[in-house]
Amino acid sequence: MPYTILVLQALLIQFVLGFIAAGVTTNMSLQVIYWRRSLQRFIWGLTGYALLAAIVWDLIQLIRD
Repeated sequence: MPYTILVLQALLIQFVLGFIAAGVTTNMSLQVIYWRRSLQRFIWGLTGYALLAAIVWDLIQLIRD
């Protein structure tokens, strides 16, 4: 199975969980909101790099076959 599809599914899950987390932390302190946003940015960044790596890996596999 292409890794790109798996990473895109992980991005979709993060997107949905981000909306839920934003709804849960709406009326909390600014410190909690700051840490939620920081954590989400970190995870989005890691997943973005994983997406780039998956695309490159899938292209290499496509060319090699």
